[in-house]
Amino acid sequence: MVFKGYTKRDTSIIKGFGILCIVLHNYFHWRPPSPGENEFDFLSERVTAFFTLLGEHPNEFINLIFSYLGHYGVQLFIFISGFGLAISMINRPRTWESFIVTRLKRLYPLLLVGILFFILSYMEIFAKPIGFYEKKELVYKLLLIHTLVPDSGLSVCGPWWFFGLVFQLYLLFPYLNRLIGKWGWKAFAVICVVSYAMIFLLRSVCLQHNVNIMMNAPGHLPEFCLGILLAYSKDKKINALWLILALAVFSLGNLYEVFYPFTFLSLTVVAVFAYQGLKSIPVKKTFLSCPLAYFGGISMALFATHAVFREQIHRISWNYGYGALWNFETCVIYFLIAWGVAVSAKVLYDFIESWLDKIAIPENRLTHILGIIGQLAVLASFVYIIVKFY
Repeated sequence: MVFKGYTKRDTSIIKGFGILCIVLHNYFHWRPPSPGENEFDFLSERVTAFFTLLGEHPNEFINLIFSYLGHYGVQLFIFISGFGLAISMINRPRTWESFIVTRLKRLYPLLLVGILFFILSYMEIFAKPIGFYEKKELVYKLLLIHTLVPDSGLSVCGPWWFFGLVFQLYLLFPYLNRLIGKWGWKAFAVICVVSYAMIFLLRSVCLQHNVNIMMNAPGHLPEFCLGILLAYSKDKKINALWLILALAVFSLGNLYEVFYPFTFLSLTVVAVFAYQGLKSIPVKKTFLSCPLAYFGGISMALFATHAVFREQIHRISWNYGYGALWNFETCVIYFLIAWGVAVSAKVLYDFIESWLDKIAIPENRLTHILGIIGQLAVLASFVYIIVKFY
């Protein structure tokens, strides 16, 4: 296969497919029958339950597929983020501090909008202001350290664990981009080895402290770096044997725990081949690509807000029964509400972002010194985490 690269429309389509998987997963995995998912930890019983339930409840096919596999949409976001950031850095090289400030201007408005809708949702459910626990957890979210704080990764609003992860990836990106840009596949291979070594060495130790390494940068560096690598690999050939290997590893990763950490990268590789194959079809616009590109355009607003009203829909729907058709109908209602909320959230997000863009950060000796201090702080934090957990 010759990798042709991705246009802006391609990235929107990929993000659109990814966000639909995430939204449907985050709804269906609360609906019975649910096999669970091997997202942050591994149990072979989950894949057994998945196939068992498919056999016993074939009419729950949509529910079960998205409940068990939908969370892999996150990997598409991680992968395409690495690709997009690398393309941006190639076209416009920036210093570490300039890059981080730019990304925070994009990330913080999104988180603030999500928190606003969460507060409104919480007050609507419980008819009272948010309590001390919620305030404390929201502070961790605002500091973007919640995935490193015991029992806080999935607190308040589960999907927001991604904000902590992506911030860590932003901190590391300038270094990763420089390494991969210079050394290519060799740097990518070394980064993967380091990442998987950290997963195997630290996973059980972190879990003893109620911190999950799969919610943090080491757990998803390979997919992120694959995106960076492909940004430097346009028009290069990729051996189709990698597809066969990826399919084998993904299958084994759902059966044996030792292969589980490799499932995220392997599925991303499968997705790269699959989308490249779809791009080769001589039809520029299909009935699927346009909606996917649209949802890709509002994907981050949809991601930040889609889960905050989920509990109300479940509470109401459980009063009227269960079943495959009812699960599907309530999911449609939920998605339409989430869509409407996301459209409103994006308007607010764009307003806050445009306001922040007016704040110019001068690039001078002082900002350069602050950037060096920031990099040293990141390094010190990394050493502290390794010492604390291992």
